[in-house]
Amino acid sequence: MLDIGKKSHSLLLLTASAMTFTMAILSPSASFAQREVFNEEVSLFDLRMESTTKTDEIMALENAPNLNELRRTYNGPAEPAIPEVTFYEFEKPDHLQGLAESLVHGVTIGLPPEYDHYGYELRRYMKSVGNFEVYKNRAALERELLNIKKSLVVFKYWREKLNEDMAGVEKRLETENASSQVRTTYKLNAGILRAFMIEGQSWINANQAMLEFLKSRQSQYLFEDGQLKFVTAGDRRKFLSLYDARERARNQIHQYDPFRIMVY
Repeated sequence: MLDIGKKSHSLLLLTASAMTFTMAILSPSASFAQREVFNEEVSLFDLRMESTTKTDEIMALENAPNLNELRRTYNGPAEPAIPEVTFYEFEKPDHLQGLAESLVHGVTIGLPPEYDHYGYELRRYMKSVGNFEVYKNRAALERELLNIKKSLVVFKYWREKLNEDMAGVEKRLETENASSQVRTTYKLNAGILRAFMIEGQSWINANQAMLEFLKSRQSQYLFEDGQLKFVTAGDRRKFLSLYDARERARNQIHQYDPFRIMVY
């Protein structure tokens, strides 16, 4: 025989549990408590103002009358305009002095965009990797991670070309009666290129590391009113460490004139 009393008691317990669960979802205090876990804040405006590369833009912002409003509404630095271009071959000189001097074209000496195959494309892919959209939505973050991958490919081929060019000059230095001036020029420029290859790679890697961290912790932070808010102090410290590494890498790449336009 069915025990009506026990069945009624079970139904009451289930009903009460369901009501409690529903109230927990709808309760404003519960929602507020959930948001309160994001209490480890970072002002992206303040981080930008602390940059060791003091551009005119930063100097103007530092002297603005309403810093609190700027902190809330700041959307990041002005990014360079780097549209796609059609590339053409650049005719290098045949004489050894000219070849030694041309090694740093595109690295310390700027070229017109249509002749700057590698540097221009590298800057084009890297121009937006740190924009504020990467903090706001997954699609922007994935897009910039893809641009990082493209940058790595471009830099790989550029590095191979630079090494090939240096090897070509070295071979001619061994077989031709080159002057001390030519040898000094080559030695100086080869040193610049080797430093650039290390620092350029570090710059790309630093941006990649920060974006990959953001991707891995997407449920653990939010961007609101100019503040990046983390759940844990550990994540906040990790982000600041990665941000600082990126800033230092950017300052290094700014030593090379064509790259001084980069803001991330």
